[in-house]
Amino acid sequence: KQPDGPKETRKISATAAKKVLEVMFQTGEGPVEIIERLNLWLLPEEEVCEIAYLTVCENPELVMKYLDGNPKIVNVLVGKVMGKINGRSNGPWVEECVIASIEYIYAPYLPKK
Repeated sequence: KQPDGPKETRKISATAAKKVLEVMFQTGEGPVEIIERLNLWLLPEEEVCEIAYLTVCENPELVMKYLDGNPKIVNVLVGKVMGKINGRSNGPWVEECVIASIEYIYAPYLPKK
C-alpha cells in the first residue's frame, strides 16, 4: 500500500533504491511502477513506532536482558520489528522507536538518572 500524502513526502530506503535500479535495468520499467509493484514505500514513522511498541510488549524476556545490561539485545528487537514490516523503515529509526518504547513501558522500573 502506498503511503498517503503528496508524492514529495513518499520515500524508499537505500536498499530499496538499489533494488529499484536493478529491476529498472532488467525490465526497463519506471521507478514508481517498480516501487508500487514491489511495495517498497517506507512506512510512516508513527506506524513503525506502534509496531516497535507492540514488539517490545511481546518480548519482555528480551527487554529484561537489555535492562540487565546487554545493549546488543536492542538489535534483536530491531530485527523483529524489521521482519514484521518487511524492512520498510530505516534501521536507526526503528532502533530509536524500540529504545523509546522500552523507556516508556519500563520507566517506573528503571534507575533514576
